[in-house]
Amino acid sequence: MVDVYMKYNPYTVETVIEIDGKNVMENGKLSKYKNERLQVWIHELLPTLIEELNEDSIHIRFKGTLPDYEDLREACQQFSSIRIEHIPAKESADKMEELKKLVEHMQSGPFESLRNEKVKENFYKALNSEFEIAVIATMSSGKSTLINALLGKELMPSKNEACTATIARIKNVPERSTFSAVCYDADGNEIKSKENVTYKDMEVFNNDSAVSVIEVEGNIPPISAKTMNLVLVDTPGPNNSVDSSHREHTYRVIKDDDKPMVLYVLNGTQLHTDDDYFLLNSVAEAMKVGGKQSKDRFIFAVNKADEFDPEKGEDLRGVLERVKKYLESHGIENPNIYPISAETAKVIRMYQNGIDLTRKQKQILNGIDLFIEEPIMHLEQYAPLSPSLKNAIADKIMMARDHQDRYTEALYHSGVPSIEAAINEYLDKYAVTSKITNAVNSFRKIVERERIAQKLQEDIKNDEQKRQEIYREMERIGGELEQGEKAKQFREKIENLTFEDIKGSIEKIRHKIFYPESVTKHLYNGRKPLIR
Repeated sequence: MVDVYMKYNPYTVETVIEIDGKNVMENGKLSKYKNERLQVWIHELLPTLIEELNEDSIHIRFKGTLPDYEDLREACQQFSSIRIEHIPAKESADKMEELKKLVEHMQSGPFESLRNEKVKENFYKALNSEFEIAVIATMSSGKSTLINALLGKELMPSKNEACTATIARIKNVPERSTFSAVCYDADGNEIKSKENVTYKDMEVFNNDSAVSVIEVEGNIPPISAKTMNLVLVDTPGPNNSVDSSHREHTYRVIKDDDKPMVLYVLNGTQLHTDDDYFLLNSVAEAMKVGGKQSKDRFIFAVNKADEFDPEKGEDLRGVLERVKKYLESHGIENPNIYPISAETAKVIRMYQNGIDLTRKQKQILNGIDLFIEEPIMHLEQYAPLSPSLKNAIADKIMMARDHQDRYTEALYHSGVPSIEAAINEYLDKYAVTSKITNAVNSFRKIVERERIAQKLQEDIKNDEQKRQEIYREMERIGGELEQGEKAKQFREKIENLTFEDIKGSIEKIRHKIFYPESVTKHLYNGRKPLIR
C-alpha cells in the first residue's frame, strides 16, 4: 500500500500531494490543478494517482476542512482498495476570526500604507460582499410557498399570474425582528417604501406595474448568515414575466461565473412543461463547467411530495426516479434532488412562531401525522446530503421525539430543513472560503510591495556597493528617459509640420542638388557635378 499525504487549503486554493516526500503537484498530470478548487477536479484525482503510481492500493492522509474531506471520501467510495484518513484543519469560521484579528493588528503594524483606513475598508468590502441564492421555477410549482417556509411566515404572495414582472431580493439581516421593503422602478428610482411590511403590502407592490424590483430586509432564521451578506432572490420564471430584462436575469443567474446557488423548484405532480425545457437546458450547460461545485450549486426541490398517497400505493421513490430521468433527458447528470412539502413546513413554522392560521392551514397542521407515521414520508432520507449533515438531522429528529415535539419532528420530515442544510454547507464550502480568498488578496499585494520596498531600503542603507549600483541604474534610466523625451519632442515637431513647411524644405534641398555651385565650389574645383 502506497502512503500519500494530501493537503488542500480552500482559502488560498492550493493543493499539495506528497509521495515519499516529493510534491507531485509540481510536475505531472495533476500539476495543472494545484491552484484549482478541489471540487473542480476531484473526479480526476484518484484515477490519475492510480495511473501514476501503477498501484490501486493507496492510503491517503488528508489535511483539510470537514466538507472537503467528505467530498474526497465520497470520491474514494468507488475504489475499494483506497483508504482515507482525516487530519482536521481550521474551518471557515475559525479562519474568518483569524483574518479579522490580522487586519486589526495590521493597523498598528510597521507598514504605514497598511494602516490606511482604505486598506481596511477594501478588506471588509471583499468580506461583506453579497451572495445570492436565486429561487427559480415555472408557474404553479410552489416557489413562493417555499420562500415563505424559509422565512417562517407568509410574506411573498403567490405568483400564478403570467403578468407578474417583479424581482424580490430578500437580504438576510439576522438582528431584525420585522421585514422592511423598498420598491424601485425599471430605472432604479425609489418609488415607495414601508417598514414592518406584510403579505398584503407585498401583494400590492407585486401588482403595481411601476414596480420592477422590491428590496426586502429581514431575518431568514434557518440560513446560517455567519459573515455572509446573504440575499434570497425570488426570480421570475420565463412564463410569469412580461419584462424581458427579468427573463434575461433568470438565465444570467444560471450562467453566472461567480456561481451563486440556484434553488430550482419543480412541481412533483406536473413535470414536462415547455417552460422547464429551456430553463433546464441552460442549467445543463452551466453544470458541465466547473466540476462538483457546478453540480452542488444547483438544488432541485421536488415540491408537493405530500400529494402522493402511500396508502394508495403511490410510490415516492418511483416519483423521484421519474424526476431524475426527466432531468437527465435535459442533460443534467446526477442532479441533487430534494423532495419537500413546502406548505407543511411553512404552516408548522407559522404555528411555532405564534402566527394565526387560516382554517385550511389548521387542517394541514392537523395532518402532520402522515409525515411522522409513514416512514416513506420521512423526506430527509432521500436528500443527497453529506454523512455529517444526515447525522446532524437524525440527531435533531431524535431530540424532538425525546421531547415529544411532534411539530419539530414533522418539520424535519417535510424535507425543507434538508435543503437549508445543503445551502449552509455550500456557503461554508465555497462562498465563505471564496470571500476569505478575496479578502486576503485585497491586501496581499500591498504587503508584498511594502516588503520589497523595505528590503530595498535596508539594502541601500547597509550596502555601499548596492547603493552605487542603484545610483548608476537610476542614471541610466534617467538618460533613457531624457532620450525618450527628446525623441518625443522631435516626433511632435514632425507631426506638427504643415504641407507648406514640407514643400519649402523640399525646394531648398532640390536647389542644392541641381545648383550646388555656391555651396560646393571648393569641393569640385569649379567643375559642375555630374548630377543633372
